Order: sequence, then structure tokens, then C-alpha cells
Amino acid sequence: MSAAQPLRLLDDAKRTFLFPLLRHRHPERFRGARLRVLRPIHRAYLGLYLLLLGALLAAPKLAVIVLAGVVALVGVHATYLFAGGRFTWSEVALTTALLPLVPLVRTTQYLRPMTTRSVGLLLQLARLLPRRVIKMVARQQWRSTWAKRWYNRLADRFRGKDTVIHRGVGAGLHFNTGPSHAGYVLGTSEPLMQAAFSHFIKPGMAVYDLGAHVGFFTVIASRLVGPEGDVISCEPLPDNVEMIEYNVRLNQFTNVRTFTTAIGDRDGEARFHVSAVPSWGRLEGTGQLDQKVDVISVPIARIDTIVRERSLPPPDVIKIDVEGAEADVLQGARGTATVHRPVLLIELHGTNDAVTELLQELSYRTCVLGADSVVTEAHWNAQIAAIPGERDALTPALEELARLNVER
Repeated sequence: MSAAQPLRLLDDAKRTFLFPLLRHRHPERFRGARLRVLRPIHRAYLGLYLLLLGALLAAPKLAVIVLAGVVALVGVHATYLFAGGRFTWSEVALTTALLPLVPLVRTTQYLRPMTTRSVGLLLQLARLLPRRVIKMVARQQWRSTWAKRWYNRLADRFRGKDTVIHRGVGAGLHFNTGPSHAGYVLGTSEPLMQAAFSHFIKPGMAVYDLGAHVGFFTVIASRLVGPEGDVISCEPLPDNVEMIEYNVRLNQFTNVRTFTTAIGDRDGEARFHVSAVPSWGRLEGTGQLDQKVDVISVPIARIDTIVRERSLPPPDVIKIDVEGAEADVLQGARGTATVHRPVLLIELHGTNDAVTELLQELSYRTCVLGADSVVTEAHWNAQIAAIPGERDALTPALEELARLNVER
């Protein structure tokens, strides 16, 4: 991107968003020739914002000084408008409130003709932001319909495009989210589970990804185990399985096998409730589903059956994210857990007590990722790690994962 491009974007934003609004307020005063003199102020705002971002990342104390500069510039701006431009105080208040936001407003202009190059630019900008800032923005969608509408509009520009994961354990992997979470390509999704993967998965291992969705953790596991390892990816929805296989091909991995099946405590067929939110579907009988759009029949199998009948390598690590069926999966994997003693990485969905009971019966030790608490008292959708009680060599990793201070 050339040095002049941010200024062109800024000028475009003024023309397409701010100036029409001002002309509507007072057409005889807000003419193009009069407003062009504000360009130095606009550039000063942009420069200060870039300094503020750099200060937040490198020296938070310096950010206070830069922020004071922004406030001072707002004062100069308001004085200029009132004294030099002969605008009323109401008009000064309007422009002073809006013009500092112009560098951000141009993002909304990108939302219409978004191209792959534009997506890449936005990803590069997002890569500079701290994870907590990205998560804070994402949480706003649940607090108001207005925020959700704009968040979804922005997220839609990342969906369905081939791009590269920009941070986290999967950084550098090629990925297409399909209709799913934009957080996958940012690398901000489930940082605690990503950390658990990096702690426990080693080259040559066999990893089972149960409830693989569109394959975010499948491709991460594939890279971690290397060409000598194996990844078994199980997902009940055919459309999701197609995305898993597509993402595997994007990275030219040859160590992944996918199965279009749900995992549970029995073999046969099961009714699956499909949600409008791609990752919220769940088996019938595992809890209430929001935004249900369909009920379909899917194959279901026990891990014990899959390992025995399909001649798969026994698992070293099993990741379980099955929207409320965690206890059923463990019931169907009793034989495998007893004989092969894999590490278990589980996302709970209100199943804390049932999962704890089963893990105790199997003589596993547990920790809540990023929290100093027992599983039964953890958040309803906490993520946990479980290691065989006799594998003392894994205890330091378990303790370190409990101490992690990563915002989910």
C-alpha cells in the first residue's frame, strides 16, 4: 500500500459520508472550496491515530500523551470552525464530533465493493490490534441489534474467501471460513484451546477432532503432527465436511481423514437439529437449540467402534466440541480411553458434572484452561484438559494451561 493511499481513503470518506451530511444541514455554507482547507486537520487526526495505535502496542504510558494530542487537536479544530469558518456552535459540535472518526468511517465504505485485496488489507490492520480489542468489538454484537448488524456486515466480508490465518497457533495456514466465524482467519478464536494444542500435540501423533466444524483445529493439528502423524476429523453436517476437506486441500495436507458422522454413545442414526448459526447445531436430546432451522438424520458412531472397525490409529489426543454431547462421547470412548490413554481436550456445554464424573471413573486428572477452579464450578462452556492420572510427565503442561491468562 502506497503512503498516499490512506489520505485518498480519508478524502473519499469525507466526500461520501461527512460532507453530504454537512451540506444537508447548511447547504449555502458547506461548499467544497470552503471545506478543502480542513485537509491538514484530517491528516493530523490520521497521524495521531497511528501514533496512538503504536503507543498502545509498544508503550501504554505514551498513549496518554498522544491521546492528549488528539484532544488538543479537537480543540483547535473546533476553534477554527467557529472563528475562521463562521459556523454556528451546533455546526461546530457536529463536525468536531464526526471528523475525528473519518479514518474509521472509510471501513464502512469498503463493505460494499469488498475485494480479496481489501480483505487482506483489513486483516493486516486487524493483526496490529491486541486480542482483547478484537474480542471487545466482537462482544458488542450481543449487546445491541445495531452493533450485531454492523458486525455481521463486516464479518461477511471475511467469509467464503481463501485467506491466511493471521495469528495464533495456526498463523500462516491457508483457510476459508465458509459461512462460519471471521475469528478463524484472524486467529482469535478459542485461544485457550489453541494453547492446549501447542502444549500436547507433537509430531507423529494421532489427533481426533470431534465436532470439527469447518476444520480450524483440524488444519492446526495437521501441521502440528506433521506428515508422519494422523488427524481424524469427524463432523455430522455434510456442508461442513466439504469445508474441512477444502481447507485441507488449500494447505496440501495429506495426513487428514474426514468422516461425516456424529460421535456419541451408540452406533446407527440420530436426529440432528440444525441452527441458523453454523456452529450451534446439536444432537436431539442434548439440550435446547437457539435459531433452529431444520432437523435432519445423521450417522452416529462410538469412538470405540470407529477405532476398531475402521482400522484407525489409536488417538494420542482427542478434542471434543460437540454442543452438549460431551458425556455421551466419553461413554462411547471408554474402551479407547482405558487402553490407549489419550489426552482429552473438551469444551463443555453445561455438562460439567457429568463429564467430571466420567473422567474420575477413567482415572483422569483435569484442569480448567485459563482458570484456577475445579471443573464442576467452572463456567458452563469452559474448556478443560484431562490427562491420564499415571502420566506424571504431563502434569507441568496441565498446570501451565490452568495459569494461562488469555481472554477467550
